[in-house]
Amino acid sequence: MTAADRKAFEDLQKSVDQLTKDKEGLEQPLKDLEGKQKMVVPAWTESSVAAAVNVGLFDALDGGSSDFYRFVTLLKRKGVI
Repeated sequence: MTAADRKAFEDLQKSVDQLTKDKEGLEQPLKDLEGKQKMVVPAWTESSVAAAVNVGLFDALDGGSSDFYRFVTLLKRKGVI
């Protein structure tokens, strides 16, 4: 292995190490985001979701995002459902 090859290999190793660190740092934020996209119905919106189901807006109780549940709650508060 030449000096240039060795330098290129070391640079590649540093890049891989940095990418591994970056990946590890992103794992928890990704899990947090994924958790907000497919949730069990939160307690604060159960009555709103039940009202929406009762009027036939949707039939699945779980699996909505936090934005979805906030919107359903807003619909109930405004008297739409």
